[in-house]
Amino acid sequence: MFFGPLLFIGFIVLVVYLLSGRSNTKFGLGTLTREKTPLDILDERLARGDIDRHEYDEKRSVLKR
Repeated sequence: MFFGPLLFIGFIVLVVYLLSGRSNTKFGLGTLTREKTPLDILDERLARGDIDRHEYDEKRSVLKR
């Protein structure tokens, strides 16, 4: 009888914590997202066709140093 309300309050606190994004990763409506790294942005530019493969390889080698 005592543990039921206590578990319910704990559940509510957990949900609020996850939705507030208090860690390095952000929880937004059930999806886990993270900040993009420069390599992620470079990959996206290649996929969109903003840069060609040669430019991609050059920039990637600079970022990997």
